[in-house]
Amino acid sequence: MNIITHSLLPVTARQLSELRSPEPSSYRDQIRGWLLIAVFGSLPDLLDPHISLGARCNSYSHMWPCTLIVVSGCLAGALVFRKRRWGHLLLWCAPAYALHVAGDIVSGGLDFLGTGRALGDW
Repeated sequence: MNIITHSLLPVTARQLSELRSPEPSSYRDQIRGWLLIAVFGSLPDLLDPHISLGARCNSYSHMWPCTLIVVSGCLAGALVFRKRRWGHLLLWCAPAYALHVAGDIVSGGLDFLGTGRALGDW
């Protein structure tokens, strides 16, 4: 997967769920939400850029400690800012990061657990 698909996959998931939601929102708010989710969808590659598959397998931003920190931080932020209008966006940022890592596991494998063996394959 490339960076564009990593960014747009969670945005597409959010858009599909918003089609069923009766809440009206402005187009500007939707664009801001898409951008924030897209940034979190590509955050593992932004935190530790890599070119080769071997570098991606050993990237700290693709391993479970960093994934756990980012996902739990997003969920904690969503809990703290739940009364704000944008607080619910953090609930979309957590799965966006996790979806990126899961996509990398499926498309080439990662040493997610830090054992020296890659999960997933081509």
